[in-house]
Amino acid sequence: MKHTGDGTHTTVRDLARHAGCHYSHIGELLNGSQETATFERASAVCSRIGVDLLVLWSPVERTDASRNGVPLIVVAAS
Repeated sequence: MKHTGDGTHTTVRDLARHAGCHYSHIGELLNGSQETATFERASAVCSRIGVDLLVLWSPVERTDASRNGVPLIVVAAS
């Protein structure tokens, strides 16, 4: 990762810290071995790099989490 939406440098570990998860989760999202994340983590990543949520993610369930507790989103096709 070179720069965020505001032009500052970021790393996988920085994104993980911001999203509240282990850095390997961010690495797996980047390399494609993991395709889903919770809404909260996805929002935190997008916030840190300065893009809208739907630029990187696509909803795969109801976003109100009323059915099973935690809404998931999937990495958008590139």
